[in-house]
Amino acid sequence: MQKFTIRTRLLMLVGAMFTGFITIELMGFSALERGVASLNTVYLDRVVSLRDLKTIADLYAVKIVDSSHKARSGRMTYAQAEQEVKDAGRQIDMLWHSYQKTKKIDEEQRSVDALAKL
Repeated sequence: MQKFTIRTRLLMLVGAMFTGFITIELMGFSALERGVASLNTVYLDRVVSLRDLKTIADLYAVKIVDSSHKARSGRMTYAQAEQEVKDAGRQIDMLWHSYQKTKKIDEEQRSVDALAKL
């Protein structure tokens, strides 16, 4: 190290610092990518799934149950009620199939399996 000039020593120091900065920056980008992927998984498997389950519950309550009550009371024809129930059934099937494709914890999977038997 004694035989290097001050200029060479300074350039080596700057090069080492630059290499360290680049390494830290690459590690930060890698951690950021993993964080975004984790957050995306949480969003798709939890938030979207919860929204779909809420929509399924609403379709049952509003379209199926409410339509049957309206048909029984005469505020809706039986044909209209039947169409509402069929439309709700199609939407529920679509949402349920997309929900089944998401990643679930064991307890949630057991509940889904129990519901599938119905």
